[in-house]
Amino acid sequence: MRFVRIVLVAVSALVGAVVVSVSDAPTADAQFFSSIDISTPGPLGPITIFGDSVLLGSGLTSPTLPDQLAVRGWGPIKFRTGVGFNTGKPSRGAEMAKATFWFDSWTNQGWRAENVVINLGANDSAFCSSMECMRGQILTLVDRIGPGHHIWWPQITLETFRRSEQDMWNTALAQIAAERDDFETWNWPDEMSAGGYRSSDNIHLTGSGYRQRSDRMAHIITARLAEGRRGGVAATLPIPTLAPSEFVAVTQQRLVDTRVEPAPTGRRRTGDVLRVELGDIVPEGTAAVVLYLAAVDTRASGWLAAAPCGEETGTSSLNFAAGEIRGGPTVSQLGPDGDVCITVHGDADIVVDLQGAFHSSHTDGLRFDPLAEPQRLRDTRETGRSTTLQLSAPAGADAVAINLATVNASTSGYLVAAPCDEVPFVASLNYRPGVVIAASGIVEVGDDGTFCVTASSSVDVVVDLTGSFSPTGGLEFVPVVPTRTLDTRFGTGGWTIIHGARQTIDVPVAPVNARAVTGTIVAVQPLAETFLTGAPCGTAPPTASVNAAEGAIVANSFTGGITDGKLCIFALAGAHTVFDTTGWWVE
Repeated sequence: MRFVRIVLVAVSALVGAVVVSVSDAPTADAQFFSSIDISTPGPLGPITIFGDSVLLGSGLTSPTLPDQLAVRGWGPIKFRTGVGFNTGKPSRGAEMAKATFWFDSWTNQGWRAENVVINLGANDSAFCSSMECMRGQILTLVDRIGPGHHIWWPQITLETFRRSEQDMWNTALAQIAAERDDFETWNWPDEMSAGGYRSSDNIHLTGSGYRQRSDRMAHIITARLAEGRRGGVAATLPIPTLAPSEFVAVTQQRLVDTRVEPAPTGRRRTGDVLRVELGDIVPEGTAAVVLYLAAVDTRASGWLAAAPCGEETGTSSLNFAAGEIRGGPTVSQLGPDGDVCITVHGDADIVVDLQGAFHSSHTDGLRFDPLAEPQRLRDTRETGRSTTLQLSAPAGADAVAINLATVNASTSGYLVAAPCDEVPFVASLNYRPGVVIAASGIVEVGDDGTFCVTASSSVDVVVDLTGSFSPTGGLEFVPVVPTRTLDTRFGTGGWTIIHGARQTIDVPVAPVNARAVTGTIVAVQPLAETFLTGAPCGTAPPTASVNAAEGAIVANSFTGGITDGKLCIFALAGAHTVFDTTGWWVE
């Protein structure tokens, strides 16, 4: 990796020159300008960073912001920052202090990085007394950078006596961000306050503060600007060994709880395989089952993988962290002896609940009709909380495919989705305070055309509908051995390096004749709080399939429509995304 650094120790022509506070990096005291070029290409592509003295410490204090971005996969990188640097409107000071000068020069040289970071405002805001003036300064530079770019622009902090000026500039940034899809702003004042950054003037930082800020900026820039790229190859789909099946509603019940009798008792640890025998619990000839798995009293992070006994699979059905109760649904084909084996990686007690079955010739079989676009049935943040929600199914539906989510929980608890005249001793979702948790399910509908979602404690609940089941529905289910069809970490599925913020990727997850897919969707270590939404390509539903906090690994089962064998997945923030196909739906 080649670094080119230029430091000018005298820039008397620059307007408003001040010295950056770097008390624990004394060699930087006399430096007024930093230029860093990193020529090595990175998988995330090129990026431009331009700023005033507020950013200067990020170029003088090691590891620099360009260093931090290069480590995360960016490159080539152009970084220019200096005392007195400004947007260029109004025209003032030395030409080399104007952002417009640099961007014009780079354009003439053929440098046009799609992603641009601008850290200006402390100098520009002093020349304005109105919002219109400040918007004009910002938009002049945005227009000079030109279309086809994505701009990320932190808000500013100023001395206390300039607070109204600071607030006006930051409001202008926020307005422009709300108006444009190619512009984002970062609430640096809140970050500075919450992060405990040291500053003598409420503008510039100490050397340790700049190290902290560079690391945080690189993280957020990557979370917001990085995009996945086509690479790798589509996964080879498994060959079905069973005939297409229909959904059969069965009595929901607890099959296994390793904490109590009569289930096989005792905690399970890495390498253990828990055999779940269905016997006469499901109709004879059942091909696959819908299960809800839960890891309880977890002692270490890990995952569970449900599959037909005797089959090896490199997939997961549920991911969990230490010290939590984490549950999630899955669909698994049965083994030759009519059982399912759950492989454990971690240390936890295991709970398994039965939600439904799939059978090729059952008299009560139901076929699936996926929605072209998932539909939100209820959001108690808007309608008000209730311990029991009674919801109407589509006309003629005997069962529904739904996605549940809990928000704003103050205590741990669980949801049960079932016909309204029964509340079985099972769970459809386990929730806890501080996080948004999602879980899908296939739920039988009562004779009155409704179903109920019951909460064990007060919590906000979101219910999304992805499809319905009826005797006259259009699609049958083809169960397969779980197969990983997308993993952006390794290029599986044709996408690589990352799943970018606000990016929708299309992934082959089933044969082209399939109209819907069932599988497990996983958000892996997102760089910010996020959600993933799976849907047929060409739609943008206001729903979510799985929610994950920053750095977490969270899985949820998904059943929904696809387009020509492809599932489109949207990500709110940068993350890795995994999808494991467990079956698909055909006419």
